[in-house]
Amino acid sequence: MIHEEYPQLGSVFTISFFGQVTFLIGPEVLGHFYQGVDSEISHGNTLEFTVPMFGKEVLYGVDVATRYEQLRFYSNALKPPKLRNHTDPMVQEVEDYFSQWDQEGIVDIKWELPQLLMLISSRCLLGREVREKMFKEVYTLFHELNDNGLHLTSVLFPYAPTLANYRRDRAHAKLSEMFTNIRDVLQNLMDSKYKDSRPTTEAEVIGLIMSLMFSGMHTSSAASTWTGVRLLSHFESCCRGAKADC
Repeated sequence: MIHEEYPQLGSVFTISFFGQVTFLIGPEVLGHFYQGVDSEISHGNTLEFTVPMFGKEVLYGVDVATRYEQLRFYSNALKPPKLRNHTDPMVQEVEDYFSQWDQEGIVDIKWELPQLLMLISSRCLLGREVREKMFKEVYTLFHELNDNGLHLTSVLFPYAPTLANYRRDRAHAKLSEMFTNIRDVLQNLMDSKYKDSRPTTEAEVIGLIMSLMFSGMHTSSAASTWTGVRLLSHFESCCRGAKADC
């Protein structure tokens, strides 16, 4: 569809596809999507399918002003000085994970690195107890939330009574129940307050944690997988560089 319309309509065009959908194609126009103000470009409509994933209390389930305040909570919770406290646990998770690999063999980078990232995020965001005692269950539920929440039918019809939506909602409910019982989860989010001095609610904190882990997993998984593939594609050069540094 895009290939057919682009030569005739150019870099920006709108079509009817389960509603009005506007396409921006090419680097010269993509900046408008990422940098455009909300009065010109509504990301909320595009990302409405995330509301059942994270809850109607956060991000694209609330008004723009509240969303910006919640993003400020993220910024405060993830400031460099606070992230530095997680450096040692991150390094430990990476070293422990790769120490289980043999000197040679075949691995699925696209599967291995996301699992490592989930180990790191569960350790740093959810705490050591969750990482050591509940990781398998958390990983499985996030996998269900991700796969079913991003299913094509769920993206187009997020509230339809489909099997994918049912599995997504079930995973969301189970994760919410688990996080409710973890009182030290991102204490900064729990202590955050809106400009009117209203504190965050339990549902908001849980939704923010889910969305934080979800968004971090997607960008980091893509970047780390691409980096891993590139390094393995130039393995000999990497080895020479490593020896030279030593």
